[in-house]
Amino acid sequence: MSNPHLPDLRAEVSAQYVLDYIPRESDTLLVVMAPTPRLVLMKYPFAQSSLHLADRFLSFYTNAPYRNVNAIVTFARARGYRRLLFIGSSKGGSGALLWSSIAQEVQRDMAVQCIAFSPQTMLFPHNPVLDELPSYRISLDRLEGKGRAHLAKDFRRFGNIQDFIRGRTALTTVYYSSGYGMDVAEADRLRRVPGLRLIPVDLPFHGSIMPFTLKSGDEGAIERLADKLYADAAKDPDLARSLPDRREDFVSSLRKLSAASLNDVIAETLARGTRGRRKRLRLMNGLFRLYRRQGWV
Repeated sequence: MSNPHLPDLRAEVSAQYVLDYIPRESDTLLVVMAPTPRLVLMKYPFAQSSLHLADRFLSFYTNAPYRNVNAIVTFARARGYRRLLFIGSSKGGSGALLWSSIAQEVQRDMAVQCIAFSPQTMLFPHNPVLDELPSYRISLDRLEGKGRAHLAKDFRRFGNIQDFIRGRTALTTVYYSSGYGMDVAEADRLRRVPGLRLIPVDLPFHGSIMPFTLKSGDEGAIERLADKLYADAAKDPDLARSLPDRREDFVSSLRKLSAASLNDVIAETLARGTRGRRKRLRLMNGLFRLYRRQGWV
């Protein structure tokens, strides 16, 4: 059944993006960006409304980001949301960094925040660190392909995410796997971006979001996740390269962690944003009282 909330948004967002929307009672809209061509976390019990996206072309969400962000902002405003929180992992994390920074730039009436898990941050020019992702090589090869000039143009324009977001960064937290070389290298690039918080997760594989989606201590959930991922890896070259060779190493790594839930991470992030706004309001009110005493207003 088609979602009755989405026809207008589908008409405005680039056709390469898959969309779905789950409304809940909240003043916040989560924009959940998948690392695959399929929507993710559709069954996760978010406390806030969630707009889910997936990039069919695996172009790291670089296609027409201004057009798509403006469409999402309009959609959110029309439904009375006061905050936007972009969430993504891997390619979706790249998209969350990029699109949240554009949302921060193009509007001022909603608070904008971002949580990115293991994002790729330097897509263009060629970044050898990312060569272990087969889809990255495909994205680079596409730059020379026929009929994809618009994709190539946007990939070149927005592919240097670490520099693009500088100066327009939303309130952002990046989680990355501290034992996985690609994650560490890409996170290190973000150390030069002011106001961005980096948090390492003690994992030896790509996929720092995984512990946060599992109930702490739920051995069965870890086993089921391992079964699903290692089965999916047979059809997903990126996933196959990102997982440990041995399933038991994947399982033991997750068993050692006691992570907060994704909902807890979101709640902490939203609280940080609220504290920041209160601090700014106190500062503005203090300046206004000073200016009034001086007779300037």
